[in-house]
Amino acid sequence: MAGAVEKAISAVSFLVFAFFDLLEWALCIFYRYVDSVLEEKSIPCYCKSRGEDDERRKAVNNGGEEDF
Repeated sequence: MAGAVEKAISAVSFLVFAFFDLLEWALCIFYRYVDSVLEEKSIPCYCKSRGEDDERRKAVNNGGEEDF
């Protein structure tokens, strides 16, 4: 019985966080569009620059120096 409850909680948690990931993606695209309409020079979206920031952090952690 306890195993079934744990599996149900895991399934619900997965669905909730999957929903939030999709919502984050949709809102990022929406705000990128709104930002490009309202601003002359828009700043890159968080979701677009997230991978670039991760790469810079890896370079810094491997002994390189980089200013953020």
